Amino acid sequence: MMETKKGRFNLSTEALLVALLLLFVVAPGPALPQTPFYQGKTITFITGSNPGELFDVYVRTIGQFIVKNITGNPGMF
Repeated sequence: MMETKKGRFNLSTEALLVALLLLFVVAPGPALPQTPFYQGKTITFITGSNPGELFDVYVRTIGQFIVKNITGNPGMF
């Protein structure tokens, strides 16, 4: 003869319900859009070499690519 369960839920169902309840209580709200941090700002690269030397040319070249990939499209100086 098969035994019937007296309770309405078994242990795994109760654990699942508690986990879902905690998920809804602890889950963060929707994220609010923010303006990019560097929007309207200028990034200044400082080098220790004279204008036109190798390291100066290197910083200017790499700086142009870095600035294009930063959110907010900051200026470069």
